[in-house]
Amino acid sequence: MFSQVLLLVLTTVALIVAMAFSVKVLLDTNEKIYKHFAYSPFAMGALIFGIGLSLPGTIFAQIAVRQGEFGTVLGMVVGVLASNLFLIYGMSGVFGRLLILRREILIQFYFQLGAILLLGPILVFGYYQGICGFILIAFFIFYLWMILGMIPGKISRRIPISEKDIVVGHPWIWLKAFVALGVLIAAEVFLVGKSQEIGKGPEVSSFVMSAIIMGLAATFPQLLVALIAMITKKNTDIITGSVIGSNIFYGCFVFGTTCFYNFDFKRNFLTEW
Repeated sequence: MFSQVLLLVLTTVALIVAMAFSVKVLLDTNEKIYKHFAYSPFAMGALIFGIGLSLPGTIFAQIAVRQGEFGTVLGMVVGVLASNLFLIYGMSGVFGRLLILRREILIQFYFQLGAILLLGPILVFGYYQGICGFILIAFFIFYLWMILGMIPGKISRRIPISEKDIVVGHPWIWLKAFVALGVLIAAEVFLVGKSQEIGKGPEVSSFVMSAIIMGLAATFPQLLVALIAMITKKNTDIITGSVIGSNIFYGCFVFGTTCFYNFDFKRNFLTEW
C-alpha cells in the first residue's frame, strides 16, 4: 500500500515538473516568435495555449457522448469555463498585472460575453440539437478568423524588437516548441483520463464530478501557463488569450460538436449559466 502511494506521489510530481518545464520552454519560444515577427501576444496565447492545449477535450467529449455520458460532457464544459474565469484569471489578477482596459483586449471580453449568451438558451432550456451546434461552431470559426487576423496585429507592433540576434528560422526553435506542446497535450490527456476514471467511482452525478474533477484537470496546463508567465514576467496578454481562447473553444466548438448527437439531458443549468 505504501509503495503504491509513494509511486503515485512520485509520478504526480514528475508529471508536474515535466509540464512546468514544457510550459517554460513554450513560453520562451512563443515570446521569441511573436517578438521577431511582431505577432500579437494575445493571439499567440489564444491559439497555442488556449486552443492548442484544449484539443484533448474534443477527443474526450466525443468519446463520452458516443457512450451516452452527456452529463460528463456538459460538466467538463461548465467546469472548464468556471475554472478558467474564476480560478486562473482571478488568481492572475490578484498576483499579476493584467492590462485589460485596452480596446483590443476589451473586444475579447465582448466575444466571451457573446459565447456565454449563446450558451444560455441551450443550457437553460436543454435544446441540444444540431442547429445549436451549427450556431456555436459558426461563432467559433468567426472568432478564430478574427484571431488569425491579429497575426500580425496592431497590439504587437508597438512592441520594440530589441532581440535582433533571435534566429527563429532555426529548426531547433520550432522543434522545442512542438516537443513542449506535445508533452503538455500528452500530460493533459493523462490527467483528464485519470480524472474521468475517478469521477466514475463516487455515487455522485456525472455532471457534478466532471465539472469539479475533469474541469480542473483540463485547465491545469492553463494554470501552469498563468503561474509561470507571472513568475517570469511574460506579457500577460498571453494569459488573457489562453483563458478566453480556451473558453470559446470548449464552450462553442467542443460543446457544439456534441450537440449534433441530438441528445436529451434533464437538468436546468440556469445557476451554472
